[in-house]
Amino acid sequence: MPNSWIIAKWDGNDLVQEWQVSGALSEAEVKTMLQRLVSRNLSDTEIIDSSLRLNDAHYARHLERVGTGNPINFGEGIHFTAKYEEG
Repeated sequence: MPNSWIIAKWDGNDLVQEWQVSGALSEAEVKTMLQRLVSRNLSDTEIIDSSLRLNDAHYARHLERVGTGNPINFGEGIHFTAKYEEG
């Protein structure tokens, strides 16, 4: 089996769904994918506030990575993770 990324949707600690995508995607591309998935659960205002500069008083961290290491994690409550698996 070739290398792949396992993308998972979580509601709190409950696994909702998993997808397997090509391991040829870079980590940056996977992070962008997770940000897009998280943004579907945000309001327009939350997306705008998350897109402001860090030093802006209205900046929000909704689209920032949570923690470091593996798996890659974005979001709170309903959140998404990605882990790289070698085939």
